[in-house]
Amino acid sequence: MGISTEADTAITGNVIEDVKGVGIIAGWGPSLRDVVITGNLVRGADFGIAVSVVSEAGSVVITNNLIADAPSGAIVGRQWDKTVTGDLSKDGAERYGQLSIAGNRVR
Repeated sequence: MGISTEADTAITGNVIEDVKGVGIIAGWGPSLRDVVITGNLVRGADFGIAVSVVSEAGSVVITNNLIADAPSGAIVGRQWDKTVTGDLSKDGAERYGQLSIAGNRVR
């Protein structure tokens, strides 16, 4: 397991490698409020970062991370444990007003 948070947290400057599942999880259903995920290296996780996109979820900023070798998606939206978006690092993040996703490097 990688790192998981729900509220009032900055996840910054971590190296997360070879995780089965998700490298960083932000929120569980509506339990997401004021989270910043920046400057992390996530490599070799099935999903790099998963963020709650249920309508009651709060704000999250995901910027300037390096996500490598995440075959199921670099940044994905979830409703509890169900992935409901494509890779938000590529497109689609604008549908979710609580998300700010920018400057991430994906390979």
